[in-house]
Amino acid sequence: MSVPDQKPSRGVPALDGGHPGHPTARALTGFFVGMALMLAIPATFAAVITQVASAGSLLSLAPLGLLPFAVPVVLCVLPRTRLFGAYMLLGMVSTAVVVAGVSAAVLLVLVRTS
Repeated sequence: MSVPDQKPSRGVPALDGGHPGHPTARALTGFFVGMALMLAIPATFAAVITQVASAGSLLSLAPLGLLPFAVPVVLCVLPRTRLFGAYMLLGMVSTAVVVAGVSAAVLLVLVRTS
């Protein structure tokens, strides 16, 4: 059985996942996925590991936290996802630069004012 194509009513956009054919869709998606990966994965990993593992085994499990950062590298190698992986890597690197810059500026202000 096939489902007939239904046209959206006037003023209601179709729920087709955005504009996948738009030239900036892949770039924006990759950038924000990289940013989310940079922020959410280390925090989630640290929270789960501290609840599950003992303090002595935390150092031995720490390299597992770096495993998700291999995802953009693998995506950059595969030809079909090369552009998405590059933008994902760009999102991760720019997030790290911004976090490091803001941290350094805050630390500098705190040291100079006290």
